[in-house]
Amino acid sequence: EKPKEPRKVLRSPHRNTADQATLHQALWRVLGVDLTAIPTIGVDTALVLAGEIGADLSRFPSSQHFCSWLGLAPPTRISGGRQLSGGGPKIINRAAQALKQAASNA
Repeated sequence: EKPKEPRKVLRSPHRNTADQATLHQALWRVLGVDLTAIPTIGVDTALVLAGEIGADLSRFPSSQHFCSWLGLAPPTRISGGRQLSGGGPKIINRAAQALKQAASNA
């Protein structure tokens, strides 16, 4: 199946239009979905997500596990029914950083 045309104009200060289109088609072939159809997700962000996560999300049993792996889930440090102070461990994850940047652009 041929990759579909992007639903929005793909702009990048780092690449020309032809390179953007080529990368968009390659991402669609590898992932099987068009991540750039999501508002604020461009080719650069989709490349980071594809590189860090890959096309197979079956290793995450649920969306909660995926959010926890990204380090975006709230900490669950609970003792005696009360939440303990302080945050959880600091998780550095390029995919999470890319998603946070996309969310702040929205």
